[in-house]
Amino acid sequence: MVRRLEKDCGRVVEKCKLDCGIELPHDELNMRMHVNEKCREQVCSKFLLECELGCSTVAYREDMARHLEEECVEKKVECPFIKYKCEVGLIKRKELNQHLKEKRTEHTELKLSAMGEIVMQQNEMINKDSEWIYEQTENISKQSEIITKQNEKIFEKSHRLIRSVVQK
Repeated sequence: MVRRLEKDCGRVVEKCKLDCGIELPHDELNMRMHVNEKCREQVCSKFLLECELGCSTVAYREDMARHLEEECVEKKVECPFIKYKCEVGLIKRKELNQHLKEKRTEHTELKLSAMGEIVMQQNEMINKDSEWIYEQTENISKQSEIITKQNEKIFEKSHRLIRSVVQK
């Protein structure tokens, strides 16, 4: 009788079946309306949603973002060779493996081409650095010659000065 009374009494509070945190008076109609309308509209983490991209997956709202980001076969993802200028750009996740198999040779060529460009850029930098080092070496040689000549003049002057002092 107590259970029946609790079930029929509108004052008994019950938590949402989907665990969204809402507490409602125990009334099956209220609970159904809440679950069907409020949980769908709000952010109830336990509400089941169908994948918005149409892959037929049904997941809790709290898991849907991860599903879309990591699992959904209908989600468009970048080909990993886009950085090497693969022209496919975005492709559905379910088609990516086939694309990678079919374009293995082209992807290898794109990667080799990119590596060749890097080697050329590095060679250009090495050539520029070599030119700069050569110029600096030339400047140091010229400065060294100037200093040597100045030292020779100073030596001659000091030698003359010593002779003149000794003669006096």
